[in-house]
Amino acid sequence: MPTNSAFKKLFYNLDAVDEVLDFTQAELDELVLVHIHRDSVSKANLENRCQDPLYMENGDNTRTVCENSAAKIYQKGPKNTSDDLPQVISFDIEACNGIIHVVNRVILPRYARYCEVLEHKIALFD
Repeated sequence: MPTNSAFKKLFYNLDAVDEVLDFTQAELDELVLVHIHRDSVSKANLENRCQDPLYMENGDNTRTVCENSAAKIYQKGPKNTSDDLPQVISFDIEACNGIIHVVNRVILPRYARYCEVLEHKIALFD
């Protein structure tokens, strides 16, 4: 899941969006579900699946990207560019229904009205 800061940066970079209430319910569903995978995937699992796609609950595939022999792990969404990869900054937080990994940027789903705007922002989430 993204940090609060990641969502604030998303809103800042969208001219037409100031807060979560500016999204439609369908957009919110898409934005949340692209961060959820049905099965538990631990840090060790992520390290062993670098470059592999991961099916998310919204129907998109994200891709695990590793740098420096998996010292840095990113989870790239369909609309994230190479310049705005969401880095996993905290791993394996236990929850009642699985585990949570925290990312520093929002994973961007394949289809959403705001993605077209974001694709033109070079310094996204700096």
